[in-house]
Amino acid sequence: LRPGYAPSHNNLGVTLRELDRDEEAIRSLFHALTLKPDYANAQLNLGMTLLKQQKYAEAEGLLRRAVAQSPQDGTAHLHLASALMQMGRADEAEPVLQRAIALVPDEAEAEFDLALLLLGRGRFKEGWKHYEARWRLPENLRKGGAKQFRPSIPSWSGEPLDGKAILVQAEQGL
Repeated sequence: LRPGYAPSHNNLGVTLRELDRDEEAIRSLFHALTLKPDYANAQLNLGMTLLKQQKYAEAEGLLRRAVAQSPQDGTAHLHLASALMQMGRADEAEPVLQRAIALVPDEAEAEFDLALLLLGRGRFKEGWKHYEARWRLPENLRKGGAKQFRPSIPSWSGEPLDGKAILVQAEQGL
């Protein structure tokens, strides 16, 4: 580890976070920012670590700085929206999630978060459209995505059901 090299401390911080050694990760990421205060990756990674620690207000500041430094980074937008949602600020989180999706259209987590936000606000038509993103979440892809629940049954897309049956299956309490 090069002591004065911010990317080394950033990478160490990410590794420590992945090992659930969050306090050590926070120290390493803070050190990276001491060495290079405008280092967007370290701001993002420290913000993500603080989110994991449920320190939402602290995370928000860092994530706003990361977004300002790297406005094209969809991941920074996603995590800023997460902090805002955790603090009950859905009005602010919604456009941030929309921006994350615009930047990274295949980002399932951002689209799923948007679905939950919209559904929670009673905007069902918009929310259900985005809710399909749940099948693209990494934890569901590892299990086979939608096929784990309905391996050979096609999804209903609103066509008339004359002479057909429809299977309704509960999932996730909805």
